[in-house]
Amino acid sequence: MLHKITPNFENPIHLVGLSGVVVATGVISVYGFQKFKLFKERRRLACLTKRKQTERQEVLAKLKAEYEFTPKRQLIIEIPVNELIEKLQKRVLSATEVFEAFLAKSILATEAFNSITEYIPQALEWAKMLDALPNPKGPLHGLPFCVKDDYDVKGMDTTLGLAKYLYQPAEDSAALVKVLRDLGGVPFCKTNLPQTLFSIGSENPVFGTVVNPHFPERRMGPGGSSSGTGSLIAAGGTVFGLGSDTGGSGRIPAHMCGISSLKPTIGRFCKRGAGSKVLPGCVGLYGTPSLMAPSPQHLSTVFKSIMESNLQRKYDGTVVPIPWNTKMYTSNNSLRIGYYTSLPMFPAFDSTQKTVLHAKAALEANGHTLVPFELPSVEETQWLKLFGDLRAADHWAFFEKICYGEVASQATRHFSKHIKYSHWMRKFISTVFGWIPLSKFQEISESFGVGFDADTGVKLWKCVEKRDALVDKVLSAIDTLKLDVIICPAYPFPSLKIEDLHKPEMFGATCYTCFWNLVDFPAGIVRFGTETGEGVDKYDDKRKIFLQIAKKGISHSIGMPIGVQVVGKKFEEEIVLRILNELD
Repeated sequence: MLHKITPNFENPIHLVGLSGVVVATGVISVYGFQKFKLFKERRRLACLTKRKQTERQEVLAKLKAEYEFTPKRQLIIEIPVNELIEKLQKRVLSATEVFEAFLAKSILATEAFNSITEYIPQALEWAKMLDALPNPKGPLHGLPFCVKDDYDVKGMDTTLGLAKYLYQPAEDSAALVKVLRDLGGVPFCKTNLPQTLFSIGSENPVFGTVVNPHFPERRMGPGGSSSGTGSLIAAGGTVFGLGSDTGGSGRIPAHMCGISSLKPTIGRFCKRGAGSKVLPGCVGLYGTPSLMAPSPQHLSTVFKSIMESNLQRKYDGTVVPIPWNTKMYTSNNSLRIGYYTSLPMFPAFDSTQKTVLHAKAALEANGHTLVPFELPSVEETQWLKLFGDLRAADHWAFFEKICYGEVASQATRHFSKHIKYSHWMRKFISTVFGWIPLSKFQEISESFGVGFDADTGVKLWKCVEKRDALVDKVLSAIDTLKLDVIICPAYPFPSLKIEDLHKPEMFGATCYTCFWNLVDFPAGIVRFGTETGEGVDKYDDKRKIFLQIAKKGISHSIGMPIGVQVVGKKFEEEIVLRILNELD
């Protein structure tokens, strides 16, 4: 016989039990609603991704059928840049001919290396408009260039490799894209990148993974986050390209793909519409547009054209009005150049260090004086952690927001797992279990940063104060040695296989590039060496997970390019370009 149980509302125990049921029911309901909401968002984004992928394949197939890569087009893309410019200026070649040649080559490059996300439909029309003009439009008349998919191009999506940004076309183009168009350039495609850009990898679930054109059968990574731009340039699919650089995103792909790049001082390039979706509101650490090209000569030609035109302030009043400095670029005066070959937090491999020393010897042969240079003490400044804290002052809230509902790339999955570990938990694990590989949590926490030292206004101000003090220390060291520029590694090793570059442990290797973002000095890359594999057996990777991964992975890197990084003083990009050209 069943008895009906009637709650006694005068009994406190019954009241507590009933309240518990109500609270539990509420919690379960909220949890269920959140899960259902996430399920719906995932389905929505999956549909958008599938639709975009289908459209992309259809466009690529149509273009391939229409634009065959003929021997004539092969000859056009092989013309040296200065000669190509002369032929376009004199109308020996039409802008349409040159555009179609690079378009045909880029189609093959995208099939092989997945460099491009989308082609800009108006590009052919723009090329024909140039041909219809009575005179060349500007110094870059008819030169095709690519645009990284964190720049706005009117009528195109700016996705960052995220499905939630699909089918949201930009209302206007980025200021730098408009400047280049005014100079006669033809933007014809947007290039691939890693999801969210918080990676040196090259994968996103919307457009897929970018592959390095060097030894494609090995599937080496092109570096990130300007992966597609680096890959397309290395494959010969564009004259030059636009990247971005917050911690090395333009220089690392240049190093790994064997091309050149320039990260200017903040304010030298107009930034409106470029990277506006990446870390909006970030204080104390700022990204900048970067130029990427096959050689320093290409970089110099484009940079000079931009600076001489004074067009940037037409579209962005925040640009510092500094004209092109011909004297600094063309001077034959001997310079005092600092150099270093390795950093203690991620020692460079033998071939990388030798490449810097070979560059040192070449510059000495040109009459320059080379002197050793040391960055400020790591123990004293902890600048790598400072970089991470400024970047993650919101505890990665923005990162979690933009990743909501998205299919995560391999790098994003690794990254998400890492930032979920609280600060004290990583400290506890690394302290208690420091004698086993679990200590890697502490190792890579210094690279990523979690913002705990910049999570209030007071702490953030303190971090900015530390950064400013660091700038003063670097300037003092440069002034003491009377240096004009510095040469150093771009990265501690060449490209590794794609899956190795996706690992969060590898992010610490960006210490070679992100330091110069933190202090905001201009820096460029030129290829100057090749990985030989020599000295790898002697590389000390004891108790360091990230060093062990690099040491194991470099066995696949024989023959890969190695770049040298050239760093100048603020707003002295011309002297950086001068040394890049001397090393080319």
